[in-house]
Amino acid sequence: MRCEKSKISETIKKISESLKLVSIGAINHFIISEKILFEAGTTCSARRLFGKDCAKDVQTVIISHGHFDHIAGVKEMSKSLSLFAHEGIIKLLRKEKVTRNWELEDEQFCINHGEETSASAVSFSSLRIRAIDEFQEKYLEVIKIPGHSPDSICLFNSEERYALVSDSLGFPLKSGSINIPMFFSGFNDYIKSIEKIKELEPRIICTGHNGFVTDLSYCDVAIESAYNLREEIEDGLKEEDLFERIYINELRYYPESTIKGVAKILIKRVTGA
Repeated sequence: MRCEKSKISETIKKISESLKLVSIGAINHFIISEKILFEAGTTCSARRLFGKDCAKDVQTVIISHGHFDHIAGVKEMSKSLSLFAHEGIIKLLRKEKVTRNWELEDEQFCINHGEETSASAVSFSSLRIRAIDEFQEKYLEVIKIPGHSPDSICLFNSEERYALVSDSLGFPLKSGSINIPMFFSGFNDYIKSIEKIKELEPRIICTGHNGFVTDLSYCDVAIESAYNLREEIEDGLKEEDLFERIYINELRYYPESTIKGVAKILIKRVTGA
């Protein structure tokens, strides 16, 4: 069912010799060497992606981490594709409460964009996903970067020097004026992972939302914004105030309950409460 006129814009851009960005709304999908897809996205973004010529040769899909807007899209993909993810995600797929929440969040996200909700009969539990440790591709290094989530991974191309980091540097708003820190599984791990990415000295940093950056100093921006938010929380920033601050722009397409959960967990990771 399509609820209203779609609000999703689309952009296809070649970033380097082997890398292509297909941006569908705020969701980034990256195609490497025509055959590898990094970021499964949502059901509505994946449906649009696989209707395009640029995705017709994709054989392998790599899931960046276990949040609905980065994994739900696999339900719209051909069973012939090879799927890879952090071993932690493979465990999550067995948890009905987790996968049901993914489905509910994905459905509301698509409705908020005026997109069709998924008619897929595929269940998460039926997916055959291989551990990312089994993935091997020339020039592509898999790096585990916990902090945003315990199962976050980065792909680094050592030849063309691009890093696909998903949400491990936070959520960059399209305006470019704000980076929202997202240290959901641990502040210290979040900072260490950003520093690990910075040490790679990538020429291109590809984020999970709203494009990519070519300035390595963006890592410093992400670190600074995380420390600033931690200080504000330590000084008494309230959950409801943080929610009002971050429930803006394209994040308003997310379910309100999801962003309230974001505010809650960020405060919990600082205060321990």
